[in-house]
Amino acid sequence: MKGLAEGPLHKVQPFNGYVVNGYKFHTEEYGSNKSTMNSGICIKGSSHSANEIDYYGILTEILQLEYHALPFKRIVLFKCSWFDPTPKHGTRVHPQYNLVDVNRRRTFNKYEPFIMAVQASQVYFETYPSVKRTQNDWLAVCQIKARSIVDVPNIVEKPHTLNDLAFQEDNSQMHEIDICEDETPYILNDPDGVFIDMEEEEEGEREEEEREMEENDEANDNDDEEEEDADDGGEEDDEDEDFFY
Repeated sequence: MKGLAEGPLHKVQPFNGYVVNGYKFHTEEYGSNKSTMNSGICIKGSSHSANEIDYYGILTEILQLEYHALPFKRIVLFKCSWFDPTPKHGTRVHPQYNLVDVNRRRTFNKYEPFIMAVQASQVYFETYPSVKRTQNDWLAVCQIKARSIVDVPNIVEKPHTLNDLAFQEDNSQMHEIDICEDETPYILNDPDGVFIDMEEEEEGEREEEEREMEENDEANDNDDEEEEDADDGGEEDDEDEDFFY
């Protein structure tokens, strides 16, 4: 408390960006050449009542302060340029859809630029696609969802205790299955509704195989006889030639 009462050091450390509350913030100058906007700031009203309205602004500087204490106490502040929060003049809310618009030409008339970084949430300001002057002065406020926050439904579950018993059925039934290893089923049911006798099918396959083997043997015998006849004819020609000379 004494270190805080003495005030911070006279030197501060500036930053171009800062990550807090699941948001990545950039200063307006640093993010001016980027395709994304990370300099939109929103903080809640002081009393959070129905009459209070949120404050919207642009992040201009990020400063880190240090205090005289061991270990050093550090705090990060955001310096912002605020839009006018006056209803209907600087800020307007759609009565049905709760869409928020801010007037870019009106700024907050009090000098309260600094907030703590942990207070900030991020928004994005977008212009209206209209050529009317009444719409060109207004910017639509788009809320940005924090990257490190996951929406979880509010479901209250009963906590488990050590006295909770594991679930187990008291009564169980056992069914015996009779398996006869000697009997082998030979008849299967055809999908067309016709029964097939497997023994007859096997006999038919064996007969067909034997018939094919016999045909192959006959074909081989015929080939051998033709080769022998060809050899005999060649020998006779040789004998005739010898006799001629």
